[in-house]
Amino acid sequence: MKSPTVSVGWLNKNLSKPNLIILDASPISNISNLKSDYENIRIVGARFFDIKNKFSDKTSDMPNTLLQPQDFERECQALGINQDSKIVVYDNIGMYTAARVWWMFKAMGHHDIAVLNGGLPEWINKEFSTENL
Repeated sequence: MKSPTVSVGWLNKNLSKPNLIILDASPISNISNLKSDYENIRIVGARFFDIKNKFSDKTSDMPNTLLQPQDFERECQALGINQDSKIVVYDNIGMYTAARVWWMFKAMGHHDIAVLNGGLPEWINKEFSTENL
């Protein structure tokens, strides 16, 4: 993926591509108190990217501190992500946490990642397949 974003149409057409992994980076809560109408819905087959509990350094005094590379790699492997994975990340607000996840992967040297433009709200707006959590 050359672009930092992909459209929902692109993702829908490419769901069966080998090595494509869809990450749901929807926040459980957020400091802005934003609410989503889609809290219990995800794109079919998406894997939950838990920024707060799995992908943040809990020993840091600062919230959401990036993990050490070996810890980041271990958590990615637990999600089935490896070096040749093509990743699309979204969240249920639209573009709230997905961009941070994109940056995290870029900081760790992974280049094949994009943010879903419009996130889950746009996916649902186009009536593409979802599943309940």
